[in-house]
Amino acid sequence: MAKKEVVEEEIVEEVVKSENGETAINFDAIEEVPASENQKMIFADRVEAKKKTIKNPFVRGCYSFVMFIAVAFLDFIASFKRNPIKIGAWLIAIPGVFIGFLMNFELDTVYTFTEANKAPLCMFILVLCGMINIFEAFSITKNRDFASILIATVLALVITVSGVIYILDINKTVNDLDETLTSNAVKSFITIGGSILLSIVGVVIAWIFRDKNYKKDKF
Repeated sequence: MAKKEVVEEEIVEEVVKSENGETAINFDAIEEVPASENQKMIFADRVEAKKKTIKNPFVRGCYSFVMFIAVAFLDFIASFKRNPIKIGAWLIAIPGVFIGFLMNFELDTVYTFTEANKAPLCMFILVLCGMINIFEAFSITKNRDFASILIATVLALVITVSGVIYILDINKTVNDLDETLTSNAVKSFITIGGSILLSIVGVVIAWIFRDKNYKKDKF
């Protein structure tokens, strides 16, 4: 039986000597290359080989750019496969961006229906929670821990309650004034409704792919 030489920090050498003096490969010490990395290397080799056959500089440049985008897309997909909780984190972060960039719909609606007393406060809460959830999404992606997902869940619940109150308050005001909803009011409902849905789906996915081996000493 081969005697494996152990170096510092208990790292086993990849090449060991047997009793008769012959060298052999210690396959247990060689780390396997992930299938996704192998596919990426094969794809890159094929791209380089194809580029060498293209003589026109412009066509070669266009081909290189397209392949760069393709490799970036493959890396993007592979990152989700390695860490599926990223899907939930992205969905949690999107409402913050969504509400922030489309806030003019909510502002116009609040200014139009000033009698809706609860809507302005709800809009402020929605924007605030959305912004916090953007940072919380990064924490979930990095740690995959209970605390980060719990905070995101609480914020998702606050977004849900605030969003529902906002929509109901605007609708009630419109009915009391016997008016019709403006186009911006409808857009604000879609924005808030979509944010609620994405937040809920995001935290559900985050709980599914939570790292159950997380330890508090990571704090």
